[in-house]
This record gives sequence, C-alpha cells and structure tokens, in this order.
Amino acid sequence: MQNARWRARFASQNRRSPLTLGVFALLLAVVLVGCRTDVTVDIDVASDGSGTVTATALLDAEAAGQVGDAQNVKFDDLASAGWTVAEPTTVEGGAVRFRVSRPFGSPEQLPVVLSEIGGTDGVFRNVGLSIDDGFATTETKFTARVELTGTPEQFSDPELTAALGNLTFGRTPEELEALGINAPGAATLDVRVKLPNPPPDTNGKVVGDRATWSFPLTGGTPTSQSLQASTTDRDSTTLILVAGGVALVVIGLATAVIGRVRSRPDL
Repeated sequence: MQNARWRARFASQNRRSPLTLGVFALLLAVVLVGCRTDVTVDIDVASDGSGTVTATALLDAEAAGQVGDAQNVKFDDLASAGWTVAEPTTVEGGAVRFRVSRPFGSPEQLPVVLSEIGGTDGVFRNVGLSIDDGFATTETKFTARVELTGTPEQFSDPELTAALGNLTFGRTPEELEALGINAPGAATLDVRVKLPNPPPDTNGKVVGDRATWSFPLTGGTPTSQSLQASTTDRDSTTLILVAGGVALVVIGLATAVIGRVRSRPDL
C-alpha cells in the first residue's frame, strides 16, 4: 500500500517532459522498490547509420510483487515525447519487464536520443557514431563515455525532489536504506551495442553479436568509463575485381616482355 501511495504521488507531481527528467528516472522511479532491478540499454545500428535505442527495466519476482498489477504502470509522458512503450510482460520466474524504445534516423541523432535517457546529469556523454567508407571497406564506429555516481540520486533532480517533499524519489534516507535501494547490486546497467557486420572489435565484452558493458547503478561506487566498438565491412566483390584486374595487367606485361624477347634477332 505504501508503494501504491508513493507511485500515485509521483504520478500526480511529475508533469514535466521526460526529456528533462530522463528515461532512466521514469523507469527507476517505478521499479526501485527495494529489490533487484536490471536496466539494459540496447543500441542497434543499421548499415546506413539509422537504428533504434531500447531501454529495458527488469524487476525480479519479489520486486514485481511489490509493484502489483504491471498493467497499471503507465509511461504516458514517454509516449507523448516520441518513445514507443511496450506492454509490461511477465517472464520466467515471475519477473516483469518494462520496455521503451525510440528510433534514430542518422548517426547525428543518436547522441540526442541517448541524452533523453540519461537525464539532467547525463549518463551518456561524448557520444559518437560514424560510418567511414574507404577503398572496398566500410568502418562503423561507436564511442561514448558512461558517467554514473553509483546512487539513485543521479536520476532525480532538484525540481522533482522538491515536488516530492524534498525527498529523493519521494523516500526518506531511512526508507531508502531499509529498502536496500543504495545497496551494492540492487540495480545494474547493461549497455549493449549491435553494429553492422558483427562481431565487433571493442573494449567491452562480445556477447553474441553485441559489444556489452555492465555497470553498478547503486552501492556508491562512481563509474567513468569510455565505450568503444567498431566493425568493418570488406567488399569482397570489389577486392576480387581489383585482384583480377591486377592479375590481367601482370599477365599482359609478362606477355609483352616475352614477345619482345622472342622477336629480337639472335646476336
């Protein structure tokens, strides 16, 4: 009941655009109920530099039980800001998944979409996506920096906190501690990037066809880490044609030289 009253209060007070508050904040404000929460950001890039950013929050079964009927959790502000909001789904073991996504039309738009996720303090910084065409090769490269304080307070802000009685997400410090929201491992962030022509070369881990990184959202340990991933597409047809052309030139030169040698009179 306490969680239900708090969520109703949050919904009645938060009327600002999610572009100001951040997608993380809206997700975490709903799901930070004292149990394990995993947040994943998937960045899927197509060969032309367009793609989709998807943010997912997964509550374990205990957390899902505290939320209650997941269908009553609404993200109307996100939908009005251009995000696609999927219906909450129950997965194996009773966990509940909340998911929102937004497309981007070009490499220049990706930093804008990721800035909407991170909120005021900016989780994703110095975001770059480039497609470089070379001779018979195309390199796609993603770079960014993740900045996390290790506390949920990063995803609130002064205006929201004031609207909730000067309390972070409407909770007293004692409530936050009792719920274990600041405990190590209470919430994690996974970033996963899929580029054309995997597998990628990355400073993260390669899981399947994605570059992946994992960070703590709670526990008080700050994070400042660069993300790098790239793939290269080699045009085998062009390389074969070039190789074939070079071979023909070599054969032609060799034939000309042999012909000239044979045509010389004997000394």
